[in-house]
Amino acid sequence: MILWSKAAAQQLEDLDWYLIENAPDAADAVMHRIHSGIGTLKDFPRAGRPGRVPGTRELVIPGTPYLVIYSFQRHDIMIVALLHSLLARSSSVGGQKPWELKHFLYL
Repeated sequence: MILWSKAAAQQLEDLDWYLIENAPDAADAVMHRIHSGIGTLKDFPRAGRPGRVPGTRELVIPGTPYLVIYSFQRHDIMIVALLHSLLARSSSVGGQKPWELKHFLYL
């Protein structure tokens, strides 16, 4: 089962609204790629690379600049965060590590 943290669900909703407002032609395609990528985790929970935070993994969403941070145990996958890859690469932003941020960077 795929579960979403409140923060990750909010990040996904924020991204959807941002894309609708700023890149309406790309909004559906980007959201489809994110959901499709996450859907592969049901069958391949180790598809993402080992995360920078112990116990997490990072799934790069092909064709987008987004990265899904998740953890899993047995059959449950928890989506922890959705980050823009530029933010995920930085060691800190505003004194916070990327996985501590409540929102991700829109670029």
